[in-house]
Amino acid sequence: MSGTLLHRAVIGFARLIYDPYLRRKYKYDFEKVDYSKGNFIALANHTTNLDSMILGISFKQHMYFVAGEQLFRMGFVSTLLRVFLNPIKRMKAKTEAKTAVNMLKALKAGHNICMFPEGSCTWNGETSNIIQSTAKLIKRAKVALITYRVEGGYPTMPRWGRTTRVGKMTGRKANIYEPEQLEQMSIEEIYSAICDDLYVNYKNMSDKYEYIGKAPAEYLETALFICPKCKGISTYTSKDDMFSCTCGVRLKYDSHCNLVDIDNNDFPFTTVLEWDNWQRQWIIDNLPSLKQDNDKIITSDEEQDLFTYTENETTSHILSGSMALYPDRLIFKDKKTKNELVIKLEDITDIAIITRTTLTFSCSDMHYEIKCKTPRSALKYLLFCINLSPMRYIV
Repeated sequence: MSGTLLHRAVIGFARLIYDPYLRRKYKYDFEKVDYSKGNFIALANHTTNLDSMILGISFKQHMYFVAGEQLFRMGFVSTLLRVFLNPIKRMKAKTEAKTAVNMLKALKAGHNICMFPEGSCTWNGETSNIIQSTAKLIKRAKVALITYRVEGGYPTMPRWGRTTRVGKMTGRKANIYEPEQLEQMSIEEIYSAICDDLYVNYKNMSDKYEYIGKAPAEYLETALFICPKCKGISTYTSKDDMFSCTCGVRLKYDSHCNLVDIDNNDFPFTTVLEWDNWQRQWIIDNLPSLKQDNDKIITSDEEQDLFTYTENETTSHILSGSMALYPDRLIFKDKKTKNELVIKLEDITDIAIITRTTLTFSCSDMHYEIKCKTPRSALKYLLFCINLSPMRYIV
């Protein structure tokens, strides 16, 4: 039987609370999966910070979740998570073979595992790139694969948003692949099947349902950071349902997740998805000009807190002050001491984002984390960095 008695009891109790809560609060309508032929790996698209709860109530059988290592650096809370849930740790800014080994050990012991193979929540409502090593893991595991698709999560709780909205969410089993079927499939075929099964475009839900909430545009600047009109970087601010640039553009974020140009100034985009795709391509197209002067700042922010952390879950504060991105380096400057820390982009091996604004990266075995109290875009730093210098990343 899957899971220890304690872990199953905790999840069972949590389901009694979260099942009615998610149904009523977020209008979550779901298909419950009951797979009793053996243990399995469940894969789902990643749309909200509540996805573990959503998947937990959507399966009858107990599952262990793969979780980011930041959850293991929360002191007493982390101790409770280990004791009562025992998630499998994954270093988010570093691709870890250790995670795969621990997953395979859990499967060999007869447990079920659930993971989100994008590695991070979507920023724009479309399923992000699936981590390719997921298919290799599935092939090695020799257990059933269950794919599960959640829709309406992004319009309800966009990763960039300060608030949640109420509309409609659905959860449906996409496919069940038995071990015998997976044995006959190549790694490429498994990967293609996962990508097809988990693909979601939020417009399928937002066009049909309204998503009502307070201040729906607030913190949108953490996702959209280049203005299509003036090409300014981090020139937008948000307030209530308005998103405005210093160049004069004023947009309203409506209940169908559309961007409405209230002044009719021929703004080129009506969705976050269109805009985000454009800004990612803009960075690629403008790399030659961005790289022309290594002493010219591309973007910078004040009031940043820099930490280092280790794989044994200890965190140390390094400095508080400014962060500036140049074509070949990041420079952190302490506000009080004026001391500087220079990180060459070529030394960064892995980079990722935790939740909305926390940027984390690794230089070999040294791990860094940058936090802030204001809605600064971590996404802009990640997208610029991965195009300026080769590094592994999870958006």
